[in-house]
Amino acid sequence: MSLPDYVLAVDPGLTTGYAQWDAHGLGAFGELPKLEFLVYAEAWSQMARQYGRGVIVCEEFVTTQGTAKKGSVATEPIKSIGFLEVMEYRYGVELLISGIAQAKRRMPNETLKRLGMYAVGQRNARDALRHLACYLIDTGLLDPKMVIPEDER
Repeated sequence: MSLPDYVLAVDPGLTTGYAQWDAHGLGAFGELPKLEFLVYAEAWSQMARQYGRGVIVCEEFVTTQGTAKKGSVATEPIKSIGFLEVMEYRYGVELLISGIAQAKRRMPNETLKRLGMYAVGQRNARDALRHLACYLIDTGLLDPKMVIPEDER
């Protein structure tokens, strides 16, 4: 399959982290309340369909004993992922689910800082940026050498 023109990485939840990439490089990133993000995601999906191929990389949601104790708040990421599935169907963007542990292991905070992809004070945005960086390296859109410290190259 061809490389995407636009990538949107997402850490879903009541506060949703997001990060955009296009041919010009890293675009907007930050955090939005869930409903504001879903409106944003639909507009992004429409734009991606109109101007090229879009991919949404979304952090997986894993139910644990900890999330079960949170009650209905724990279902918010599931609802957001369902909405993104509708965007995949409606606008033809590709939705990929990305593992939490793998992204944190591959892209620790130090690496995000080195890449210029560190969001100060925005944990959810940082997680979205982790997923974005992993996807970009896996697809060859970002040089893997960029994650290695200069003194180790």
